[in-house]
Amino acid sequence: MQEALILTSIIILGIAALVFDYHYTVKRALRYMKENNLSKQNLKDRIEIYED
Repeated sequence: MQEALILTSIIILGIAALVFDYHYTVKRALRYMKENNLSKQNLKDRIEIYED
């Protein structure tokens, strides 16, 4: 019974860490976009330029 509890808590902590990491990355990306006046369209244009 205790092993299942430990396993469950490890899984929950892992999911929480993933969610926190994703949220933090999105916030940082948004801040970067605001600082450089990038909109989604500008980003798409830049990506297309790099692909050419």
